[in-house]
Amino acid sequence: MAIVELLAVIAAAVATIIYAGLTWRMVNEMRQTRLNQERPYLFVELSRQQSSIMMRIVNGGNGSASHVKVVFDTPSVITFENAAESQLIDITQLPMIRGGIPFMSPHRIIETSIGIFSEYFEKVKSEQRPTTYTGTISYKDSTSGLEYNEPFVLDFTHFEGMSWPVRHDMHDLVKQFEEIKKLLNKRG
Repeated sequence: MAIVELLAVIAAAVATIIYAGLTWRMVNEMRQTRLNQERPYLFVELSRQQSSIMMRIVNGGNGSASHVKVVFDTPSVITFENAAESQLIDITQLPMIRGGIPFMSPHRIIETSIGIFSEYFEKVKSEQRPTTYTGTISYKDSTSGLEYNEPFVLDFTHFEGMSWPVRHDMHDLVKQFEEIKKLLNKRG
């Protein structure tokens, strides 16, 4: 009878150890799940606003992020058309890229225009420019202090050939005035 009781105690001890190990594992998984649900999740994407190419930095997570930095791996000069003339800008020199973003609250979107779609694709064809840009967005979780590095790809190719509704705005008006000014200057 003593051997049976000893085996029962050993079995109970082994079962308790296994149960404690499984409970520890479950607690760690729950902790990780909670951290994942409450963390910031930042990404960089392209969108359009009428005929403009917009670059957006998005916090799609439920936590705040700090020390946000975007670094491009590929050449980053993209044609940008302003009202007066077409000029090249280096998107790494945009304030939100060059200086970083000190803080982004949950679900915040910061965006800026980086060009005009039709003119961008004309430059891609005529100047052999890339249509895909890669990089990394790095940031800290404001609550936990954990650091994250997320790779991103900005791919313009899915916008090529799309038709956009034609809307005339101030940009078009300034272009027309420039054309009229050129014609008047020619006539002297």
